Amino acid sequence: MVTSLKGHTGQVTDIDFSPNGKFLVTCAEDRAVFIWSTKDFASKEHKNMRHNIEFDHASHICWSPDSKAFVINRAAENVLEVYKVTRRTDGWISAVSKAITFPKQFSEEMVGIGVAVSGRYIMSCSAANQLVVWDLKGAVLATVDTCLLHTYRAKVSPCGRFIVASGFAPDVKVWEVVFARTGEFK
Repeated sequence: MVTSLKGHTGQVTDIDFSPNGKFLVTCAEDRAVFIWSTKDFASKEHKNMRHNIEFDHASHICWSPDSKAFVINRAAENVLEVYKVTRRTDGWISAVSKAITFPKQFSEEMVGIGVAVSGRYIMSCSAANQLVVWDLKGAVLATVDTCLLHTYRAKVSPCGRFIVASGFAPDVKVWEVVFARTGEFK
């Protein structure tokens, strides 16, 4: 083991490495998001930036492909929020600010969120079999019934071409996300 990152006071609910490999983001039931510098993992001191989620906590978290923002699911409110990360000239983070809150789509808990590597869409999925594809401004591009009786997990493929979901049914559902040459969602 290289290290143990300490800072949260509640159960850690999700973690994600930034695509550029420089940061690890963690969220917990203590209503905090921590961004950790990966280059400090072998050091005694672990540089981090704490950002508090007002009146709620994040249950899921994932970085944007450019490592300049991250998306969370607010657990109690059950909505997606995008947070922008501002960096100093030395590369460390100077601020985290909320950029947008998406409209509420789910009454059941979310079981998966993801951002396409192209940055063209964000996916969220609920335990009640509702999978939503969003544009980056929070508009719904598509809503799909996963037909899994109860969805356990949903992911965006590393290439961003596919969305997969698994659940109570013994199969894994795969959808292809297609955009026209003009950039319009099909």
